[in-house]
Amino acid sequence: MGETALLGDIGGTNARFALSRNGRIDPQTRITLRNDDHPTFAEALDEVVSRLGAVDAIALAVAGPVNGGRVRMTNRDWVVEETYLATRTDGPVRMINDLTAQALAVPDLRETDQDILRTGVPSPDGQWLVVNCGTGFNAAPGLHHGDSRAVLATEVGMCGLPGSIADRLRAADYPVPANYDALLSGRGLAGMRSAMAGDADSLFAHCLADMLRDQMYAMMPQGGLYLCGGVARAMLDGPAREVVLRRLAEAYDPYPFLADVQISLITADDAALIGCQAALR
Repeated sequence: MGETALLGDIGGTNARFALSRNGRIDPQTRITLRNDDHPTFAEALDEVVSRLGAVDAIALAVAGPVNGGRVRMTNRDWVVEETYLATRTDGPVRMINDLTAQALAVPDLRETDQDILRTGVPSPDGQWLVVNCGTGFNAAPGLHHGDSRAVLATEVGMCGLPGSIADRLRAADYPVPANYDALLSGRGLAGMRSAMAGDADSLFAHCLADMLRDQMYAMMPQGGLYLCGGVARAMLDGPAREVVLRRLAEAYDPYPFLADVQISLITADDAALIGCQAALR
């Protein structure tokens, strides 16, 4: 990668940037912009480049699926295009989904970048799974590919709920949402709290745990299960933590080894930037 790269984490509310110099993120260059202050992404990027100067490469993590080098953001009327990024540097340009960035960051995370919820022995060659529970919901597996790493593009949040979670919601007299994104997200939690008052967090935690068990079977993350996102961080910092861990500790028939998968909560605010840096390697 170039000596100086611009890294960015473009969310629905804020856009965070920093420079990477010779493969190391420079904390003195961090910039956070309020998206509401910029009608278009191009204006936001122009401000950042004017403040930080020319760069040898650009890598951005953007909230939305990347299609043909273009993202129309999920939670904001912004369009981000690689062709425009290429006008701001003569070097390589990478644009990836924000969850892809979190997953790419996993092999570079330090102990201080995560809260280990359940200790395990991650397989050095095993694939890992990152589950984002925040403004929206998604999950993506990462794996080692020779000397590099790869992450599959996914939109698990758009998948319909399995019968086990639907039955749990009906038993609590709660309407079954259309998909994971409508349930295990900020708006899903807010809706549940509005409708159920004191029982909402417990029901949400059980649904979250049911989903994680299903994803453990589907993805076999022997390299570790990682959660990220503001809702996950808030929920797992309270009583819901024990609800989730108890459910995840139950037997996995016929694959008992899944009970030993290490489970961590990503706490590093710059994890997406670490993933962007990895994307440029």
